[in-house]
Amino acid sequence: MASKKLLTVFGATGTQGRSVLNAVLAHPTLKTQFSLRGITRDPSKPNAQELTKLGVEMVRADMNDAASLRAGVAGSHAVFAVTNYWESRSKAAEVAQGRAIVDAAIAEQVKVFVWSALPHGGRLTGGRLQGLHHFDSKADIAEYLDGAKGQSGMVGVHVEPSFYMQNLRGMINKGPDGVPALVMPWSGSETKVPLVDAVVDFGRYVAGALAADPAKVDGKHISAVSEWSTPEEIVAQLNESGGTNVQFKQVPEDVFSGFLPKEMAEEMTENMVLVRDYSYYGVKGKEEQIFKDNEAVIGKIQTTSFKEFVSSNGPWKW
Repeated sequence: MASKKLLTVFGATGTQGRSVLNAVLAHPTLKTQFSLRGITRDPSKPNAQELTKLGVEMVRADMNDAASLRAGVAGSHAVFAVTNYWESRSKAAEVAQGRAIVDAAIAEQVKVFVWSALPHGGRLTGGRLQGLHHFDSKADIAEYLDGAKGQSGMVGVHVEPSFYMQNLRGMINKGPDGVPALVMPWSGSETKVPLVDAVVDFGRYVAGALAADPAKVDGKHISAVSEWSTPEEIVAQLNESGGTNVQFKQVPEDVFSGFLPKEMAEEMTENMVLVRDYSYYGVKGKEEQIFKDNEAVIGKIQTTSFKEFVSSNGPWKW
């Protein structure tokens, strides 16, 4: 029996990395093809030990140490990589980390590199949105990957997560009237929000990319979306399936910005404008087409509806 190929997953104990590991472990063919290695800062922590019990080899690596990155990916056939802008809130720092992982993978002759990317807000909006650093840094790393892999023969594919369903809980708060509300600079009936169950579906998209024909996925951008929903549909589903009484309230951009910490206000407001005016991926008016585009590259991916997510993630209380 042929030995298994090694898949190394960065951020193994985080939302995306754990989702990838779970999806591969559940995939009918990938689970027989790959052994798994998880990269973490501290393999002794309980969440890392949980993965060890599932058969994942947990390895320590420092995103700012090139030697440890090379050791972390050594022997890997495939790598899934993700970086965390919010740890440093520095675009330069995140780009440096992402480039270092790419360089390590090329040096260690990795065959397939799956990058957790995002669209470039500045380019996508023709220069209108200049403060989306956590988008632009990941897009810059994607561009570096495409150029750096060059003659190495490494396949590079970009999976772009959309708006986490999990984040909605923390975005709903009680107002002065005591009624919980989702308050956004969006149109309740017209803005289409790309939602992803980050815990379940993001990993399924990555698994789909790993299972697909490498020549077909090389250089492609996969939009990881479970469902498109308007704000009014979101609160209606919370109220119907979650037993809540949430309202949606539309506010101007400057009012929304005023709710946020000063250091995050511009960036997060631009994030919501990107959703409202460009449907996040620059697909305004043709949102559903991304499912067809994804399917043409990685096949049909089973996804979680927002109704299913609400029903299985209660109680919903504020």
